[in-house]
Amino acid sequence: MKGREPFRRKMSRLSVLLLVSFAAFFLMTAGASASESDRMPEIDGSQELSLSVTMTYTDPNLETDNVFAMSGVEVRLVQVASLAVNGGSADYTLLDAYARSGIELAGMTASESSEAAEALAALVGENGSSEGKTATTDSEGKAVFSGLEAGMYLIFQEESANAAYGVDAIMTMLISVPYPQTASDGNSWIYAVETYPKTELSGAKTNGTITVTKEFYDIEANQTYYSPEDEEVIFFVGLFTDEACTQRVEGSIDLPLSFVNSSSASATFKGLTTDQTYYIAETDGSGNVVTSVTKDGTIFQAAYPNGQAVTITQDQPDGSITFRNTTAGIPEHYYYGGTLTITKKTMFGEEPYVTTGTYYAGIFTDAAFTTLAGEVVELKLEDASSVSVDVRIHMADDSDEVTYYVTETDSKGTPLSNDDNLGFTFKLSKEGGTITLNSKNLKDEIVITNEYEQVETQTELKKEPGSDSDPDGTDTDTDKEAGTEGATAGSSTPQTGDATPLVLTIAVMAAALALLILLAQIRRAQSRK
Repeated sequence: MKGREPFRRKMSRLSVLLLVSFAAFFLMTAGASASESDRMPEIDGSQELSLSVTMTYTDPNLETDNVFAMSGVEVRLVQVASLAVNGGSADYTLLDAYARSGIELAGMTASESSEAAEALAALVGENGSSEGKTATTDSEGKAVFSGLEAGMYLIFQEESANAAYGVDAIMTMLISVPYPQTASDGNSWIYAVETYPKTELSGAKTNGTITVTKEFYDIEANQTYYSPEDEEVIFFVGLFTDEACTQRVEGSIDLPLSFVNSSSASATFKGLTTDQTYYIAETDGSGNVVTSVTKDGTIFQAAYPNGQAVTITQDQPDGSITFRNTTAGIPEHYYYGGTLTITKKTMFGEEPYVTTGTYYAGIFTDAAFTTLAGEVVELKLEDASSVSVDVRIHMADDSDEVTYYVTETDSKGTPLSNDDNLGFTFKLSKEGGTITLNSKNLKDEIVITNEYEQVETQTELKKEPGSDSDPDGTDTDTDKEAGTEGATAGSSTPQTGDATPLVLTIAVMAAALALLILLAQIRRAQSRK
């Protein structure tokens, strides 16, 4: 390329000498085998030189069998350089009409070859449209050029040559005829060259998708809410090509939106043509657009806060849209989904105690912790000093508050007590473990902190990175598991972590002292001399 020569001239003499020295060293170690691997034989003048170009395109809308031949399209071929073999080296020389491009054909990368092809194609237009040869592909997409001279050739097409196939892209590439073929037993020339350039179907595609999500929404409380527990509730949505939602997308059907213990449900329309705008609307499942749906005496009003239109393109073929079924308040058996965050922390004194162990917490309906409100919550620590778990809380309606009581338990949900000789003491961040949620306050958190006073013999305290005792986060001492499952606290204080044998330490210090004495004696002897 043109930009290379100035860079070469700017290299310092020292750099050149270094490169020459390195090259000489490489040649000395590699020997003649390196040059032999690049050596090309003379071109056999008795061989006919030909080039066949097979044009195909890929349809991205199909997953398999998606490559098709392009018949009846014109392909042009122009020689841009001659080829000769001199001393086993293949030398390409640009023809006079293209020499002014300054392109270096030898040693080009794939990207440089593509850039060179585009630049040379522009010069062909300047040199005249009749230059070179033209061939038309047959039923298999093949165009054949024969009777060629040895050289570098430019294969290209005129604008809109592939328009009949809906392919905008045109092919432009460089190829050598004959084509060099390398092998471990010797290099050779391919005289009947074949190439298979590929392009892709352009224009609108049919790989588009639109995911529609619907949610239940209480307009009075300004909150989403959940469908009845363990009961499936089904609604339907349709896809249309017009804003009035009267023209259904051809081949599409109403898709079900299934709610099971959820506040939202989704469905996806697939195989849609890109570069179009579509419209969604709630339907009755039989193709009829509806503005509301009545279920179990409750009227669910369709609302579209983001509009009903969604556009998909070739670059962004996957679209999405969300709409609502609104009510004033929540229907019977539906409920708000509050969130309770239970956090477990482990401490040793004032420091976080990093451990691996499993703890448990129970959510109870009474302050005496006798009746569980659901499953026991597992709090698993994996080389950490804290973990948080979110639990969804069932709330009846916006007028009621829900109160639960949380405490540490064993794996079966039996409450633990600090009088049980656990090896640690625990405390709750809320008195009595009491949490209260309502429609105005749907989130709460309770922290259960386990405090260890001693850990098992021969264990070490791992400090939390960034803590006061480990500000740089470099302490990596290991610790013992500490949970209701796994290892529990023991009966001695943490070790220092210094396990270096005393004898080895003394031996190293003695050796160092002996070396210092020897060096001092040598220095005194030199001074006397």
